Amino acid sequence: MTLVHGYVSRHETEPELGSPWPGRELAVQRRTVRTAATLPLAVLLAVQWLFLVAGGLPETSALPARTWWLAQLGALSLFRHPVNVGLLLLCSAGLTVLVRRGQRIGRAWLAAPAAVGTLMALLVLVEQAVAGLSTGALSVIVVLVWLGTTWWAVGHAVLAGLAPRPPVTTRTGALLVAAWIVLLPGPLALGRWLLAFDLRAEAALLAGNSVALRFSALLTGASVRLYLFGALLVLVTWLGYQCWPRSGGRRSWWWYAALAVGFVALLELWWTAQTVAGQRVTELRYGDPVADLHFTCATWVYPPTPEQPADTPTQTVAVSGSGCSTVTTYVGYRQLGTTDADVTVSPVALRGPAVGASSDAESDGPLLTRRVGPAGEPRPLVGARYGDVVVLAGSNRLDRTADQLVAVSVHGGPALWRFVCGDKREVRARFAGGQRDPASTATVPGDPGDAVVLTCGGRRLRFDPVTGLTAPR
Repeated sequence: MTLVHGYVSRHETEPELGSPWPGRELAVQRRTVRTAATLPLAVLLAVQWLFLVAGGLPETSALPARTWWLAQLGALSLFRHPVNVGLLLLCSAGLTVLVRRGQRIGRAWLAAPAAVGTLMALLVLVEQAVAGLSTGALSVIVVLVWLGTTWWAVGHAVLAGLAPRPPVTTRTGALLVAAWIVLLPGPLALGRWLLAFDLRAEAALLAGNSVALRFSALLTGASVRLYLFGALLVLVTWLGYQCWPRSGGRRSWWWYAALAVGFVALLELWWTAQTVAGQRVTELRYGDPVADLHFTCATWVYPPTPEQPADTPTQTVAVSGSGCSTVTTYVGYRQLGTTDADVTVSPVALRGPAVGASSDAESDGPLLTRRVGPAGEPRPLVGARYGDVVVLAGSNRLDRTADQLVAVSVHGGPALWRFVCGDKREVRARFAGGQRDPASTATVPGDPGDAVVLTCGGRRLRFDPVTGLTAPR
């Protein structure tokens, strides 16, 4: 009989007494135990990364199924359940460390973090069962995976023992650091959490924009600095771990030089990232967003007047959409409201009736705007603003001559009122008392009081610009 297994071969190691794994299989089993004991921590850290990105980058709300993922894994979020999940993370980290401490220390203490972590895991399961298993099915699956891998690792560690303590090399943790740097949302979200709380709050407000400027808090120079800070913070931590004094000897001088350079760069980014982020927050809250508004047909900008407080934001009325019929109002960069005017409001040619004329036949009236603005300039709107109401001329004609008026609220919603000159006939109007030039408080001369005076064919009418009711002449 020929023996082919066990300690008979020169290349095999003698198994421990009572071990069911001969020779090399024992070493493989011990490495498998180490991997299994690390898996619970890796899974939990992946879940925390998801919530870190979701909280640090509110712009991710535009991603499909984001809300579903956060709801399913909410029971395992450290941000929502700091005590239960925090203890579970500590126990997972303890398991990961102990399986790398060798037989003398690790094997004797593995059961302690496993037992405490099991209590926390069962508590999470009970809470999720009360809230409804269907609302957190992924959390239940993750907890079951945690329990299964943890106790498999503990049980096999008792039978097979633990592998010798691995030495710290230049490759230790390098793959994790590289993965952290390559996965861009993580460092950026961490930088926002630590240095740019106000910018993160503005991003959450801008995430509610439905027309434009939703990513204005992300597309800024501050994001580059915040990302570099988040990436460099982890890199410097890893360099510090590598340079920590050990019995095995010291690192070469360039490791310490890299740590010093990284620390200085980290301090510089800590200062500049906060400064640039603060400037961007001021711009997002109070600034003029026209430079960041793309694919718009026309804009009106209302800067604060000298009489208003210094922290009064700029208001902007923008027209966009394929038919230039969507009217949106912004306070700073935040969308205040949007209205579908259901008619093209830019470009529009509007003529005004002469003062005292009773019909269009009595006077051609002056042109309030040209049909097409000068080359390179945005095509203007035609109308006026009365407080929170903007009255605009619209056209459904091929020659863009105004054939109706529409009033919209700066707070959005459906159109407040509309006047249509039948059979697409030309409507002529004058906006008395309204603020037509946003750069100043000048009003259109005409009849006293706020009114929209118009003629349609042989009819001459006077409307209240806010209610749309016929006003006395």
